[in-house]
Amino acid sequence: MLVATRQRREALLESNAGSSSSIAEQGAWKSLWKMKVLGKIHMFMWRLAKQSLPTNDVRAHRHMADSARCGLC
Repeated sequence: MLVATRQRREALLESNAGSSSSIAEQGAWKSLWKMKVLGKIHMFMWRLAKQSLPTNDVRAHRHMADSARCGLC
């Protein structure tokens, strides 16, 4: 699931929108939501997959940052 998320994220940043999620990916999401972890972990994973975490690469893509480079790197 993380690999598919990474590929979608790269496609978004390169402006090559991909197709909708596959059956296997939907099963992975169902497994994630059924896990007994804190709600904030579920939300973090969902936001990560939906490119809604305010990382510099996403912020630069949305013209909200000067550089896509990580501030720590």
